[in-house]
Amino acid sequence: MIDQALGAARSLNDPFSLALTLYFTAVAAQMLGDVELATTNSRASLEIAREHDLAQPMAWSMGVAGWCSAANGDLERGIALTVGSVAKMQAIQSRHFLCYLLGLLADVQQRAGPAAPALKAADEGLALAEATGERFWSAELNRLRGELLAGAPHGLQLEAHTSFSAAIALAKEQGASILEDKAKASLQRWCA
Repeated sequence: MIDQALGAARSLNDPFSLALTLYFTAVAAQMLGDVELATTNSRASLEIAREHDLAQPMAWSMGVAGWCSAANGDLERGIALTVGSVAKMQAIQSRHFLCYLLGLLADVQQRAGPAAPALKAADEGLALAEATGERFWSAELNRLRGELLAGAPHGLQLEAHTSFSAAIALAKEQGASILEDKAKASLQRWCA
């Protein structure tokens, strides 16, 4: 399906459509854990967005590219790109997919440690989701929050359990089985 979508977008000869298609296919790959495809498509989307000065696709693609950099072991670049992504979204005063980008930022910052900046990003994403109603990434934000709380020096298991339970319930309600499975695995790992 990704190949078909990209073929259709390329046939339009429209940079905006192609940048968006590359971005959304990178997001799908990131959600599935396909770091290689997410890296390839986020970089391609970012390149087109920069070349054609497409602010929103540029900001979105920076976030996924940052997550990919961190997943590939370059935490410094990953943090710089995800922080830059959130900053660009704030600069253009757009909240579209900002909850998702804050989730990517929390994930990248969690890899780098310490937990405080990652927890701040997750909490900010959850608050924004409540304010805007854009809750498609709330299950993952709750799961990340639970991971951060459970891994705290004094382990806040009760609070972590609450976050994992919220993640599972929300993912189940939304039919987001990948996010539900991730939340269940986190609950099992930390609270079993």
